[in-house]
Amino acid sequence: MLKWFRENFAQDDFAGDWYGYLTNQVSHMALGLMMALVLSLVWFVFMGEMPIKWQAWLACLGLYLGLELVRGWNGWDSVEDTVFTAGYGSGGAFLIFSELAPGEPFLGFNILVAAGLAFVAAVHLILGVIRRRE
Repeated sequence: MLKWFRENFAQDDFAGDWYGYLTNQVSHMALGLMMALVLSLVWFVFMGEMPIKWQAWLACLGLYLGLELVRGWNGWDSVEDTVFTAGYGSGGAFLIFSELAPGEPFLGFNILVAAGLAFVAAVHLILGVIRRRE
């Protein structure tokens, strides 16, 4: 099983492939967002309120780091994948959304934090694309 996982989810830093890099990292952000959503939903269903943000983020980070280690740590590529998944993805979700009232399924959204996060992620993506176009 481990061999199959490593072969089918092999590490790739997309050297010379800016579009592959861009779509890969945007997918990592989406994965992180989905991790935060699923964890929060499961926690809400079983506990009746949203999880404590920093603890939920650490769970997402730990899960993703575990996946990276199983795939085989690949230096800067693994660091960058982790930043996009657990930083901009799940970390971003926990930063911009807040529980409005315990026990209620409604979340508040901070547009200013979201804009700042989008700016930082966009700069990171642009730098990665430029690096791969040369």
